[in-house]
Amino acid sequence: MSANYGAAGTVTYAYDAAGHLITRAAQGPGPVLTIAKTHSGNFTQGQNGAAYSIKVSNTGAGPANGAAQVSDALPAGLTAVSAKGTGWTCNIGPPVGCTRGDSLAAGASYPAITLTVNVAADAPASVTNTASISGTGISANDPTIIVPTGGTPLSTAGLYFIPVTQCHLVDTRPNQLPAGSVDPRGIMQGQETRTFIPASGACGIPATAKAYSFTVTARPTNVMPYLTIFPTGQPQPNVSTLNAFAGGTVSNSAIVPAGAGGGVDVFVTDQADVALDINGYFDDALSSAATAFYTLPPCRILDTRKPSGIPAIAAGTTLDFPIASNPCVPAQARAAAYSLNVTVVPQGPLDYVEVWPSNSPQPQSVITLGSPSGQFGADAAIVQTSAGGSVSVYASNPTDIVLDTNGYFGAPGGSGALLFHSVTPCRVADTRDPTIRPLGGPAMTGDSQRTFPVGTSPCGIPLGVQAYSLNVTVSPPAPLSFLTLWPTGLSKPFVSTVNDILGIILANAAIVPVGKNDSVDVYVFQASNVILDINGYFSKQ
Repeated sequence: MSANYGAAGTVTYAYDAAGHLITRAAQGPGPVLTIAKTHSGNFTQGQNGAAYSIKVSNTGAGPANGAAQVSDALPAGLTAVSAKGTGWTCNIGPPVGCTRGDSLAAGASYPAITLTVNVAADAPASVTNTASISGTGISANDPTIIVPTGGTPLSTAGLYFIPVTQCHLVDTRPNQLPAGSVDPRGIMQGQETRTFIPASGACGIPATAKAYSFTVTARPTNVMPYLTIFPTGQPQPNVSTLNAFAGGTVSNSAIVPAGAGGGVDVFVTDQADVALDINGYFDDALSSAATAFYTLPPCRILDTRKPSGIPAIAAGTTLDFPIASNPCVPAQARAAAYSLNVTVVPQGPLDYVEVWPSNSPQPQSVITLGSPSGQFGADAAIVQTSAGGSVSVYASNPTDIVLDTNGYFGAPGGSGALLFHSVTPCRVADTRDPTIRPLGGPAMTGDSQRTFPVGTSPCGIPLGVQAYSLNVTVSPPAPLSFLTLWPTGLSKPFVSTVNDILGIILANAAIVPVGKNDSVDVYVFQASNVILDINGYFSKQ
């Protein structure tokens, strides 16, 4: 949830982006009670035994004495089955009520209340559940997505990645190549959601695909706060894929689960042309083209700014770079594709950069990223490689290129081989919201590092997985030179994930190996809010 905050007398209020009240908490030198309400994943129409967690905490300087009473009036579509928590006496009402009489020390929390509910077969697509501390005005809202009965479930089986040479799948602009990529519906209008079926395009994607690896490009008519891409048939999630607050051409990578009919839905807040380039798909069938993912510590493999290295790319020229021989990649690796972060440092406006496997024709109409403003820019990319382990980089205008890697896709069955599991896109962390600790506020200060325990988020990600597929959004008050994301427990690597020289809301995808305690670390060079959304994870099964 995004939030704007302000104080009013003795109460602090928190609002979401639409201006709805999220929480409010009494202030003072003594106890300061807060209440948090969370759940894991989405609920389903007709589901029995869905669960919420309610926690009351004291963030003040003194103990909270006297009785505590929590109340929860469930919204239409949800019916309470049970409510219980250590030390709590509960009834399911309605409304649900839980009480206790012991004091709560400063800085402590009562044991959580688990509220179990059944979901009606005709429950709406989304509801907001509110829990409150009776008599105080202190409350917490928990928006909940409810998936329709009969909707296509996301695959729980491990998925193999099948890389393809990047292909221009769909474009809402006319006269694009290859033939068959043009969407006859034309430019997308503001607040429009549109379905695209990759298997019906000209890129040879099979109908059996369970998830897709895209580069998503938006060209808004003016500005566009955000675009979201998600599985067809699922409610629109509270996540974003890319942001175009400054207008121009904006690209970002995204791994998107296949929805109903194998489709993906795209929502835009404002009028924009949209293009999807595809570089691979995920399937549960083992074939000669199937690959598994192998994590590597984040590492810089190319920087043309180094005086002793490869020079900057001139306008309209191509650089061939042998990744396989780089020290960041193990000698025994036999990569079919690399997971890269591509950063451009242009000498002026840069129309586009394209990365593809060496010794093969340059794909038509696709882009990896661009920078019309001439500023630093970054985009994650899964790039198929040549048989010799090389990729080619083309630049339309003069620019320096920086390549970082965090892993590669190779033959299944090797030591450390991981398969992908898709999840409904879900917001893991948002430092704009102080109510979702430790995955919320405050904003990160400049030259600071923070650990985000993704495994404790309300998104239902299993513990013990080996890598997360994330979308990282920054919202800095001023220019942000770079943000770096890496596994907790390792030293901060010399790589970057996001560069935001314009100081606007900006996003980039990232596959990040999981560190200690199912966590990842984030470093920001200047102050910024940080938002993490997840669309899947990699594990040994």
